[in-house]
Amino acid sequence: MREGSTTIVNASFNYTVGRWEVGLELDNLFNREVNDIAYYYETRLADELEGVDDVMFHPIDPVSARVTLRISF
Repeated sequence: MREGSTTIVNASFNYTVGRWEVGLELDNLFNREVNDIAYYYETRLADELEGVDDVMFHPIDPVSARVTLRISF
């Protein structure tokens, strides 16, 4: 099993005035709906007698933003 490659675009902007810095980070700028990671292994739930081979995956988080404010001493 092999998962295809993925390109995700993130952006970061910072503005500094004197001792102050304001930052903005944008993740998954184009809101791609793809998997961050995918792997194949056997799982078994508590009520199952036999394991099941399956692909497990973790999707990329949707578009998100973070704002930071920093002061230098």
